[in-house]
Amino acid sequence: MQKEDTIYSISLLNNLINKKITSHDEFRNVKIQGEITNLNRRYASGHLYFSLKDKRSEISCVMFKYARRNLKFKPKNGMDVIIEGDVSFYKPRGNLQITVKNMEEAGLGELYVAYEELKGKLLKEGLFDLKKPLPNFLKRLVY
Repeated sequence: MQKEDTIYSISLLNNLINKKITSHDEFRNVKIQGEITNLNRRYASGHLYFSLKDKRSEISCVMFKYARRNLKFKPKNGMDVIIEGDVSFYKPRGNLQITVKNMEEAGLGELYVAYEELKGKLLKEGLFDLKKPLPNFLKRLVY
């Protein structure tokens, strides 16, 4: 146990957190089901970076190029998946994440389906229609 007046560097603290996470077996080969969000495919490395979320939480994920080669489908935002991987800690940024080894489709996510239903309802109500054109120059600004 540390003294109350011990001051850690950020690097030391992140190293301690990483050591704790990687030393526990319950953080290896975990299976998690969730909805893909924030998926970005624009990395030259071929890695996938995304988040998995449920109704109350989300966690960052990385799927390295070597694991991505085994995918039998193209992951998309809003897709419900089951992933298998290791809980890891990216020390330079202090981010907890899942390093994904395998991913399976599980359908469309509940949150995505609810979002699409609401969007469709609002479209039918005309709430996305532009009612009148914007003026070229504003005469006044009202709060």
